[in-house]
Amino acid sequence: RIQIAQRLLSGPGQEGPDVHRQLLSAWETEKEKLETELASRIPEMAFERRLANADRQAVAKALPPGSALVEFIRFNPFDFKAIPAKNEAQWKPARYAAFVMAAGEPDNIMMLDLGPAEDIDRMISDFRYTITGESDKQPGRGITAKSDTRVSADNGEKLRGALFDPLLKAMGGRKRVFLATDGDLYRVPFAALPLNADRYLIDEYHIGYVGSGRDVLRFGSGSKSRSSTPLVIADPDYDLEIGVQNVQTEEPGKTTSSGRQSRDLLRIAPHFNRLPGTRAEGERIAALLHVTPLLDQDASKQGLKAHP
Repeated sequence: RIQIAQRLLSGPGQEGPDVHRQLLSAWETEKEKLETELASRIPEMAFERRLANADRQAVAKALPPGSALVEFIRFNPFDFKAIPAKNEAQWKPARYAAFVMAAGEPDNIMMLDLGPAEDIDRMISDFRYTITGESDKQPGRGITAKSDTRVSADNGEKLRGALFDPLLKAMGGRKRVFLATDGDLYRVPFAALPLNADRYLIDEYHIGYVGSGRDVLRFGSGSKSRSSTPLVIADPDYDLEIGVQNVQTEEPGKTTSSGRQSRDLLRIAPHFNRLPGTRAEGERIAALLHVTPLLDQDASKQGLKAHP
């Protein structure tokens, strides 16, 4: 690959363009041959090549029978009729769309326009505030933050109506669905969206998540690599650097901690509380796996490097 890239950059030499093209063609053929030989010896490499070349037929075939795949996309529409000279914006505000594919039906893909991203992002923020009681508004975040007023209890139903209800016709009654989210939809717990006062999506649908639609090709493709010893990390000491003694800096009158800390992180959240129960959970899981967990001060980068 390096040899081909260098040749492309240098261009034809004294031998002329015809010889240059013939040489590149021969090298490309040799490269493909070498990659094929490597793929036959390394199963993971063969799978990555298959994943990179995946099309809708392969994805539809890999989906479990009776399931559907929904891939969400956050995009900015381009208005080809807009005239920049008249100060008309060609790029419009972002929207969300969804592509729905049923198992075994590669030629029956439906695309749905779900609406303006700003409105949906606000609904997501309001719904999360309903279930957590905490605002999602963060400095520098590129989404529209929720309003400061307490939101009503029907935020979940509004969000379900905007994101999930439009998919039902395309899903054709299928109850098993794989979601590939995008934008702020990564923060939506779809299974927790209410159907009514007493039931939720998890009561009616089996919901799974994938990074992208083609990741369904990973189903059933186990690795032949030998696994290492299990590693359990739990209950980290978030205040590990607080007790570090300050040291004098080269600039007179200023001190700094001998440990590295993020100024941005300290400005947003200067303190993290411990998570009750995580230590007991980590210890119990480690006991089941017959390993020693990394806890407290050992649950750190240094502790991980020192772990055998």
